Amino acid sequence: MPVLARCWRSRPLVNVLVVLGADDPEASFKDLPEWEVTIVRGAAAGRDILANADFAVVISAIEAGGDGVLAELRLDRNPTVRVLIVKDECFDCVEIAHHVLQAPVDSATLEMTLDLAAGGAGTIGAERLATLLGAKAPLPRLPASFTKLLTALDDETSQMRAIVKILEGDPGLAAATLKVANSAYFGFRQKVTTLTQAARILGLNGIRSAALGGQVFSMFAIDEGTLSDLQQDSLLSLQIVRKIAGAHAEPAATAALLHDVGQLMMHAHVPNYRRLVTRARLLRKHLHEAEIETLGITHVQLGAALLAEWNLPNSVVQALGFSHTALPLPARGLDDRAVSYLTASLMLELKAEREMPELFPLPWLERLGIQNEMTEWRDYAGEICMLWPAA
Repeated sequence: MPVLARCWRSRPLVNVLVVLGADDPEASFKDLPEWEVTIVRGAAAGRDILANADFAVVISAIEAGGDGVLAELRLDRNPTVRVLIVKDECFDCVEIAHHVLQAPVDSATLEMTLDLAAGGAGTIGAERLATLLGAKAPLPRLPASFTKLLTALDDETSQMRAIVKILEGDPGLAAATLKVANSAYFGFRQKVTTLTQAARILGLNGIRSAALGGQVFSMFAIDEGTLSDLQQDSLLSLQIVRKIAGAHAEPAATAALLHDVGQLMMHAHVPNYRRLVTRARLLRKHLHEAEIETLGITHVQLGAALLAEWNLPNSVVQALGFSHTALPLPARGLDDRAVSYLTASLMLELKAEREMPELFPLPWLERLGIQNEMTEWRDYAGEICMLWPAA
């Protein structure tokens, strides 16, 4: 079995019904080897097959009358997971579908959505990962001391002395933590020289951020300039999350800090990846779009697979994996996925050096009740970017 096959959580085949319009392409739905897919055309055909068979997931295009099919499933209290595909924003669809995706939908996004619907973490399949990275690509593992640290940080009864002791037991983890603690993100005027000092100043959330950032960014053998740039982006993302959600959004904060772990992996193992990044920048194209066109998956999807392999909570994996996909459903409020989407989209604006209102449709902001805050968050993102020292 390829070394990356562990990223795909084992489970039986899940049967999926896809209801398409007359002109909707089928290719993305056929490229799903991990799923048992049935494709029909039109709402009538969908209703006929649903009358005689049960499906775990129903994906329906709104052009095929899919909103009606899904609405009927909802009224019948059918446990089927409902996924609606739309070509324009559909803010009246939030009550009838568990997931709303924007057409055209690529197979990687479909695969992640289906895995999430089946109770997984929303990661992409092992075959796709092995094809991208090669079957012999080494899968980085978090050291046992780091896993022990995360467990202690999640335990409300843990004492700071015990956490410092865990850090002291791993010199590499301790050094990486201190390095991030002294970065521009935390902005201390005096150098933090001891773990006890770091713990006292940073607190539990700060220690988590410093340890995560330090450990993960020390695991990949790539050039120092690229490493520094990606770490800076991660810390900027973390600041934006804190601005949007305060100190009570740890899944989103962790996802922001590890947002570029997939890029680290791609820089280390995908030939000509640096050229792809440079070309996307010159063409003023979003990196994740260029990655889909060239590689078939994005660094965000790869990063989500790595976090799932490291057994980070599903909420963290999902917050990362869906940060560049469809708009989070406003009915769920400003949850971790919404915070991650907002943060990732604000980072895209910073990189593009222009506002991108298409990423923040006004009806969606209004449904979330954050239309007034967006100007403040956008200004804040621009200010901290300007204040951050050049890498």
